[in-house]
Amino acid sequence: MSYYKIRPRNSYQIIRRCPTCGGKTYYVNTNHFRVNANGSLVDVWLIYQCEQCKHTCNLTIEERVNPQAIPRNQYEKFLANDLELCHSYGTNRSIFVRNKAEIAEDKMEVELVKVEEEENSEIIIENLNHIKVRADKLLAEILKLSRSQVHQKLKEGSIVMVKENGGNKIKFLLQ
Repeated sequence: MSYYKIRPRNSYQIIRRCPTCGGKTYYVNTNHFRVNANGSLVDVWLIYQCEQCKHTCNLTIEERVNPQAIPRNQYEKFLANDLELCHSYGTNRSIFVRNKAEIAEDKMEVELVKVEEEENSEIIIENLNHIKVRADKLLAEILKLSRSQVHQKLKEGSIVMVKENGGNKIKFLLQ
């Protein structure tokens, strides 16, 4: 069995109306957090900005929480604008859903990460970030074939595709 994971290369971009540009534009992750203390409570946002005019919008990470409720090392990473933490939140779909932010699926770049590889008749691809990608494109990349060759093998039955877990796990059985 060969086992791969799909991982986004960059933080998700969002599509949003920009008041300065006057229309819908792409917003990108600035890799900066905004931390605001209001009395004894803290708010944390991930800052996104318009690609064209740099107008910003904030995606809520933590809202009105006691600072002691946030692990100390994570709080320090918020204050230091830790790149790894920015990327982690910038690829966490639940943050975008909670903020009602539309992810720009057409601008998403992904990479396949090889977790385990054996010469065998089964390939498993896990999509933990729920990224919309074409399974045939991924398989073509793994097998170093063209997509039309993969389509032909799927049609012939020499490759069988099985989707599990709502399409977040794809198995390819090689005959």
